[in-house]
Amino acid sequence: MFGSVATPPATLDIPLAPKHENSGKEKPLFTFQQVKLICERMVKEREEQLREVYEEALNTKLAEQYDAFVKFTHDHVQRHFETNSTAPSYLS
Repeated sequence: MFGSVATPPATLDIPLAPKHENSGKEKPLFTFQQVKLICERMVKEREEQLREVYEEALNTKLAEQYDAFVKFTHDHVQRHFETNSTAPSYLS
């Protein structure tokens, strides 16, 4: 997951700095601004992925808590009626 290198999307619409083979010094493939934009996009994509994982985990935990609450409430009501052997007054 972290080891993979994502390639920048082709929709960045950023012209790449040309690399001149003839000169003694190699020019960088990307400008600082291009690297900055690529990194910002990668961070944003990773943040969205983490947010989705977090939301899924949170929703799972909330569902578990709700199920536990419903079971507790049901058991409490059942115990209450089992200990009171008389029927509620509105049924008599």
